[in-house]
Amino acid sequence: MEFVKGRIITDPNLSTLSPTERRSAWFSLISTLAWLHSIDPDSIGLSDFGKKTSFYTRHCNTFSRIEAQQAKVKDVKTGKELGRAHPNFDEIVDYIRKNVPSDRTSIVHGDYKFDNVILHPTEPRVIAILDWELSTIGHPLMDAVYAVGPYWNRASSSGISGGPKVEARDDQGGEVYDPKNQAKNGMPSMDELMDEYTRITGWDPRKDQWEIAKVFHLMRVCSPPPPILRPSLTIFRAAPSVMESKRGQSQGKQAASSHTSTLRTPSAGSTPPWPKCAP
Repeated sequence: MEFVKGRIITDPNLSTLSPTERRSAWFSLISTLAWLHSIDPDSIGLSDFGKKTSFYTRHCNTFSRIEAQQAKVKDVKTGKELGRAHPNFDEIVDYIRKNVPSDRTSIVHGDYKFDNVILHPTEPRVIAILDWELSTIGHPLMDAVYAVGPYWNRASSSGISGGPKVEARDDQGGEVYDPKNQAKNGMPSMDELMDEYTRITGWDPRKDQWEIAKVFHLMRVCSPPPPILRPSLTIFRAAPSVMESKRGQSQGKQAASSHTSTLRTPSAGSTPPWPKCAP
């Protein structure tokens, strides 16, 4: 564990950064993820950090089992079973199984977004990555889709169309991510970010079942107790723990605590020999 002085941004709209800083911060977030995905797990002693094949199929099986078990949990007040996360949950998972991305292997973080990295105290660049409890060997597409979630997993003041009003989660973007609003708010486009990721890794995740990975992500976040995350799967109507970490947060202005498990990222201007993601 190591003390890393910097800023933790908790608002996915990056409201605590100036428009001129937001573009740089986004590119740093994505290039850091590309750097992580380019590390050969075997070369740093992580050959047994997780299974290297059938990532999406295996996790569909796992989440199906979890969801089925949780559906039978009874409400302590009513005594009734909580029920399914979504009436078409099995159909959704089966669709993913039949359309999984091609196998690809890298270290995956599992929860990669702005509030799980530390920015430099004064510069809009990532200097450390936090919260590794979901990390494993897996498919880099999962992290790539999740990282740019604010661009495609949107929240509005009215919530889900036809449903109750909901508050945005910390992985959902607001109106600043509308294409018409991006430039004036200092936001790069999602394609610009993925172009940079592709340049570094030599692999374009948008060409490998990108839309299926979105569906998987929404299914994955619905595997916790159904009453908490049911709204995520309602969207479909329209269309392993190995490291412990604790985080000190202060709304994006102070440092991560010395009790945080961190991975320092390459220093600014460094050009490490990024190998390509293993196919």
